[in-house]
Amino acid sequence: MEMVKYIIFSMLDGIAIFTFGFGMYQVKLRDYWIQLIIASLCISVGTYLYKNYGLPTNITPVVNILFMILFLIVLFRISLLSSLRISGIAFLSQLIIQGLVAVILMFIMKRPFDFIANTYGEMVQLVGDILMVIISLYLRKRALWFTTLPYQYSIKFKLNISNTLLFIASIFGISVMSVSIFRNIIWSLLFWMICFVFLIVIEYRKEIKNEID
Repeated sequence: MEMVKYIIFSMLDGIAIFTFGFGMYQVKLRDYWIQLIIASLCISVGTYLYKNYGLPTNITPVVNILFMILFLIVLFRISLLSSLRISGIAFLSQLIIQGLVAVILMFIMKRPFDFIANTYGEMVQLVGDILMVIISLYLRKRALWFTTLPYQYSIKFKLNISNTLLFIASIFGISVMSVSIFRNIIWSLLFWMICFVFLIVIEYRKEIKNEID
């Protein structure tokens, strides 16, 4: 029963991440709903098995994002750089939104972050996922998205300034996800928010220059 609950919550995470990531780049969910469910289920089962074998939990986010990139390339037929862009923005959004939910609970209940994470972790996860989907649907309704995502399958990408910065930022983000940079959740949130804003600024630059690559 514990396994089923873990996989269901993990799948909700996956669906929310895919929904938000695709929404940021005007990708239609109805074109990929089968792949979305398959990918979310596979990543959830893989994460559970990874955890069940007692492997280091601090690199679980890295394993998840690498799985997502792999599925985006192989199953969704999306290019390497585009997969990094979708995964980076989506995972950062999840970290920030769930972190904000946890911080709000900390202030309301006047408890430390560890207590909130251990006691109300599933609630934080569920509320965060729901908020991600709602935000994504709102952005879609307002047509607030980037239109620079190419629809061809390619491992290669153009070596312009925007793409180089996106590639470096994505690799850096994946590398530090397993490291506790700050002991304080507030500082951690601020750091990830800065990273998110940095990615958005680069994407906006690509949008202005109409760099579809």
